[in-house]
Amino acid sequence: MIRHMLPLALFPTCAWTFPFIVSAQGTAVTSIANDRMEVGLTSWGLIGAGADGAGPAYEVPPGAGTHVLWGSGLWVTGRGPGDTLHAAGASYGGLFDSDYWTGPLTTDGSATALPGVAQAYDRIWCVERFDIEQHLNFHDCLDDPDCDEALEFPGYQPAQALVDWPAMGDIALGLDPHQAPFVDRDGDGIYDPAFGDVPCILGDRACFMVLNDQRPHSFSQGIPLGIELRLMPFLFDSTDPELAHTLFLRVHVINRSSNPYTDVRIGLHTDFDLGDPDDDMIGTDPSRNLWYAYNGDGFDGPSIWGPGFGGQPPAFGVRLIKGPLVEADGNDDPVVPLIPGFNGQGFADQQIDDERFGLTGSRTYTTASGATGIPQTAVDVERYLAGQWLDGLPQTYGGNGYSLDPNAVSARFMYPGDSDPLGAGTDGAPQAPWSEVSEGNTPGDRRMLGVTGPFTLESGEHADLLFAYLFAQPTSGGPLASISALQTAADSALASVLGDVGGMAGMFGIGEENALSVCAPHLVTVGLQDRDRNEGVQLFPNPAKDHLMVWTPGLATGAMLSLRDATGRAVLAMRTAGERTSIDVTDLAKGFYLCEVADGGVRFTTRLVKE
Repeated sequence: MIRHMLPLALFPTCAWTFPFIVSAQGTAVTSIANDRMEVGLTSWGLIGAGADGAGPAYEVPPGAGTHVLWGSGLWVTGRGPGDTLHAAGASYGGLFDSDYWTGPLTTDGSATALPGVAQAYDRIWCVERFDIEQHLNFHDCLDDPDCDEALEFPGYQPAQALVDWPAMGDIALGLDPHQAPFVDRDGDGIYDPAFGDVPCILGDRACFMVLNDQRPHSFSQGIPLGIELRLMPFLFDSTDPELAHTLFLRVHVINRSSNPYTDVRIGLHTDFDLGDPDDDMIGTDPSRNLWYAYNGDGFDGPSIWGPGFGGQPPAFGVRLIKGPLVEADGNDDPVVPLIPGFNGQGFADQQIDDERFGLTGSRTYTTASGATGIPQTAVDVERYLAGQWLDGLPQTYGGNGYSLDPNAVSARFMYPGDSDPLGAGTDGAPQAPWSEVSEGNTPGDRRMLGVTGPFTLESGEHADLLFAYLFAQPTSGGPLASISALQTAADSALASVLGDVGGMAGMFGIGEENALSVCAPHLVTVGLQDRDRNEGVQLFPNPAKDHLMVWTPGLATGAMLSLRDATGRAVLAMRTAGERTSIDVTDLAKGFYLCEVADGGVRFTTRLVKE
């Protein structure tokens, strides 16, 4: 077969080389957004944090000045040889609140962080699904003798984001040759957009960053684990408000050290700031693997950080959708009213050793001094992840979770309300509902940890996780109605995965070490489910001169309709008016356009010719 090639000057070489110079911990910042939200990202591993840690950066909707999160980052602890504690984490502020540094580690067991590599990876790579599809379509045309690429794709150049995608690591430097996942269109194992290879992403818009913990720890003060983190936050352009308001975060953890680690726990720290940060309350729904914040009263007023959400304030939370694997025991473990069988995945599914942890704990802490205050050391971080307070006492059921009573009931989850009727969080002993409302707490600034594990992470072993940041704001019913709406959104996020929206269902059926290949080479689209072009959208006339009728049989009014030119530029974006939507295309330049109609979890595309 003849390979059609774009000019090689457009693409970097696949084996990168790096200067060996001292690098900063991380400086890159960006944001990922759709028309419902905009979320700040930093190269030192924080989600929803401002560039300098001096303000929130998770805005709903974009431009409104209303935020739901100050920052969110991963905490990881494990016990190495000799029962030595290793810890890493990132909380909510700037560089000094993070133990993570940019770049991958060497794969020889030394987990070496190379300064030049750190500098090269001090970046956040972001890609849009449309650019991926356009590149695949272009190369399909090149391979089709009946397709004239000069006519169909005049002046086509790949988006720079595709060219820059960090798919390949330098083997000569001891790095894993495969970094950011990609669709290997030609099957040669090398990322080369000149031959039609494209990034492998989940969702419609995704970003990618690589971190490690192999340098001094300013947050936990702990001994590094030698782990490599590959993070992919992603979201969808959808008319489904629940899906459109969800930011997914894929977390891939690799133990690059020679140490096997036991008692490994992973926590996602969330510093909730729901509009006015000083009137929030928190809770946990262990059955849904969900922890969340809601307003302490029916009105969210302004603060120095923004105008607030006003009446009917929203709820915001995080769901653990995919947890780490439970240790193999050669069985298909049953569903039981205890952790992890209560809320884990893969139990009683007729598969051996595919069980995964769900949420195994949730924590909160204050900014005051004492046993319930801010963690200062690696031991503090481990205790919070393990369900203990800073003085080693267990978290207990009722009150504020702290008790000196030796007969107090240990509790895995903070403020579960009535969502744990089987007592999964209290070792199978059901308790009366417990919430901030039932305790009569005063609303205030809140932060939480959602925890999963413990498990073993051998040298070279991988763990693949998926979280969903959720937002819900009904039109009435007060703060408790927002919690109910958030629970519905959490169910929708899980259904999106199980229903294979965006190719996510494959995340559960593939081994950890191969999880980054969830986008197989045969896939030609990697966003919302695509349907046959004539099934959901038809154009009349086509070619069109002045007016175009877009027929979308069976789709609801308000689906997102867009036209993009051959370069990928959006020339029109609107909502459908019903099954038939009329568009004036008089002023469009002659040429080919891609017409897209997105509705909920599906997308329909077809080609328009403008005469």
